[in-house]
Amino acid sequence: MEIKAHDLIQIRSDNDLIYHTTEPDWVDGSIKRAPFVVVRRAHSEGNCIPIGIRGINRDERYAAFVNVNDIVDIYTPEKIVQARDWIHCDKKIFTYLEQIETLMDGKNIDWGPVGSVGFELVSKVPTVNDKSDIDIIIRYASQLTLELAREIINKLKRLPIPTDVQVETLKGSFSLQEYAFSKGEPILFKTKNGPLLKSVSKKE
Repeated sequence: MEIKAHDLIQIRSDNDLIYHTTEPDWVDGSIKRAPFVVVRRAHSEGNCIPIGIRGINRDERYAAFVNVNDIVDIYTPEKIVQARDWIHCDKKIFTYLEQIETLMDGKNIDWGPVGSVGFELVSKVPTVNDKSDIDIIIRYASQLTLELAREIINKLKRLPIPTDVQVETLKGSFSLQEYAFSKGEPILFKTKNGPLLKSVSKKE
């Protein structure tokens, strides 16, 4: 079972979660409302996967673990794209995913929505609001040159809503915006061991 950062995991209840500290009061209600948690970029502990729990408010985020044996289902960002459930959503923010899909498919880029947009599409629980932007991850591939990165960034800027694109690699993730204008210089990678400055290579 391959589980990656940003994957959404469905669990049965709050009882499936493992905490190292006393959980906040809002956690139980959050899981009852939507039994989904997101995989964090951190080291696993044995059979336990690092996950994050999101509450209603932006500052309600809590780190925990879940045993792989307690996972009901896994929803990858790519799986969300394949389902295309955004066509059934009335909120304006979801209509822009159609344009993003056309852009990414045209460049043969594997991608998917994450953050509040991805969470609402999977959980069916209202999560986005008027201040939400569209968080996206794309999988690094050799065709993602600096030129293509700049092209994608420039086209996304034409949308009437902010987008934040992270490029996922086997060694961590980096900002598409930073990469596009890096001129090949080292950029910030988010890794399981913390932030790291390095250059992007075709072996990522």
